[in-house]
Amino acid sequence: MIVSLLMTVEKSEPLMSRLVNVEDSMHLGELSQVIDAAFGFSGAASHLYMGQGREGAPREVLSATPGPGERAEEQVAVSQIKQVTYVYDPSADWNIHVEVLGSSRLDGPTPLLVDALGPDVVEACNGPAMMTRFHAEARRITAGLDPQMDVAPLLLSFLPVMSPERLLQRLAQADQVTVSERISFVAEDLFLDTADAAQADPRTPQFAAEFEDFLDTRPDLREILSYDPSPERNPTLIAAMAEFFEDALGAPLPDDTDAVHESFAVVLLEVLVQPRKRLKLTSTGALPPAHVATIATELGLGTPSPHTRESSVPQIRVIRRVLTEAGLLDESAGWLSLTPRGEDFLHDPAGLEAVLEEVRAGFATVLGAEEWRATLNWLGRLFGIPHATPTQPPRDEQAAADLMLALGVLEPDGQLTPSGGMFLALMLGDAHEQR
Repeated sequence: MIVSLLMTVEKSEPLMSRLVNVEDSMHLGELSQVIDAAFGFSGAASHLYMGQGREGAPREVLSATPGPGERAEEQVAVSQIKQVTYVYDPSADWNIHVEVLGSSRLDGPTPLLVDALGPDVVEACNGPAMMTRFHAEARRITAGLDPQMDVAPLLLSFLPVMSPERLLQRLAQADQVTVSERISFVAEDLFLDTADAAQADPRTPQFAAEFEDFLDTRPDLREILSYDPSPERNPTLIAAMAEFFEDALGAPLPDDTDAVHESFAVVLLEVLVQPRKRLKLTSTGALPPAHVATIATELGLGTPSPHTRESSVPQIRVIRRVLTEAGLLDESAGWLSLTPRGEDFLHDPAGLEAVLEEVRAGFATVLGAEEWRATLNWLGRLFGIPHATPTQPPRDEQAAADLMLALGVLEPDGQLTPSGGMFLALMLGDAHEQR
């Protein structure tokens, strides 16, 4: 379903707002890219969302890298919010109020700019207050008045050299075509994340022939390809291609091996095999959807769609981050690859003890030392693992159980697997009695 979002920079004068139509299935991590493009933020600074807390309760924080008490922005879709505050660069004063106005009857490509009111941001101002002063000073200069020397030098240093009239226009109203083009670039990036799944699929030659047949049924797309100088940015073509890939990719490729994990080492092996020495991550730093679907199927996490994003299967992201913290995987410059130690483990998966301390430290870093210890002792006492100590249960028992299911520690019915006891004993530091 398509919904209309009104985004307004708080305390801005002239008022800075954007009305944008998006799919309600878009998660807030993707939405942040749309907001940045809509207002002209560079995206170089960090950001977070402040949700509407219950009366008397603190406001909920949603972040790309959540800390204690925070939620991951990629776990929250637009359909789950009514209004939030987007904070760009928490050290500055760029707060954007985002409100869902309702569902749209328009049926077309998204994200789509409907209206742009007010100028683009001048990010270096660190907030709208200085932009208001800049606007007032630009009016003075354009009117031929003497400049105010406490503001004019900053104004001329923060913005490119231009005529007074153009300077005033820049600080009064954004060019809607430019804003639309920036948003179209975001739409293109989001689409390419889906297209990456096709590039990694051995059926790509078949897709090429099927896409030609698809174009034969859509003369309007043929016309775009013939006359548009930049068809790869055309929103109609992008939407049509996304629809084609969703239909053509179908189910994940069948696996020749049984997805039965008899030990934690086998689980690590399944995840390590995926990079194939070196794997290109998406523009948001996530695993390509095709790999997410394959890993999720191998780990017994159901049968996901081939365009399922890593953010919707948090267990996979946790395992990947643990392996990276443990030094078995390396993530740099948008690529994921095996480290020399990861290659050694790949050739000898039985040697879990060789990387045991690193794996323990990885879980403690990614989940938090207290949360990881609580999870281990909670399950250890539940299943009678020696040396498990009384403790509070983990903050999110369901998330902890889902992770243990992905690791092969628990069965889908919640029972301990044969290798689960060994894993818990190893992580608790008492493997002697379990060997």
